[in-house]
Amino acid sequence: MTFTEKMKQAANLSQRSPLEAEMDTIPLSFGAHHEQWETMDDIEVIRDSLLCGNISLAMSFLQYRKERGAFQSETVALLLNNSVFQGYRTLGQCIVYQAVCMGDVDGAVNMLYNLGEDVDVCLKKIAFNTTRREVRSNLISYLSKKLLFTAWYTIH
Repeated sequence: MTFTEKMKQAANLSQRSPLEAEMDTIPLSFGAHHEQWETMDDIEVIRDSLLCGNISLAMSFLQYRKERGAFQSETVALLLNNSVFQGYRTLGQCIVYQAVCMGDVDGAVNMLYNLGEDVDVCLKKIAFNTTRREVRSNLISYLSKKLLFTAWYTIH
């Protein structure tokens, strides 16, 4: 086969390299969570990954859903539109706030730790910026027990 014939043959094929074509045949695997996450809503995927500590795997899965256009929620699609990482952090913080509001402070601490946030700073921000009295009192008592809250905050 001459060089010109090879060039014509390559032009007839797609503009993709052989490596890219081979990558399409490799099945994507997100570990044991793949089948479970396929049936879950996007927010549930984030919540599950925060609790289990599989954040990078979940971000890859959400990026995969983003490329397929398979988001199940418009809100999640908007938040993850530009940066999956920033959108994931924002939604993760919302899920942490939900957990605190439901009284699951230990779960919220675990999620914040897995998210890589400074736990005591985030809990103090929630405590001082919430309008819900019961949330504030729960967080102040939790932080007091963990000795992350000084007496100055409880007095003033």
